[in-house]
Amino acid sequence: QALNRFGEQSNIYINMARLYWEWNKPDKAQQAADKAVALDPDNQETVQTLSDIRLWINSKQSTE
Repeated sequence: QALNRFGEQSNIYINMARLYWEWNKPDKAQQAADKAVALDPDNQETVQTLSDIRLWINSKQSTE
């Protein structure tokens, strides 16, 4: 709904990424974070969140 109302904004996508992260949905978390970085590549918080999600995904894969 937020995307429909406000359009594509990086802060919406990064919030979606964090929610997916909390819900243990790594693929969706990374997709949302990738979109956030694409929209605002200079936002260090967004870039850091994407990095954290990638580390989380890699750690999950190495324990499987």
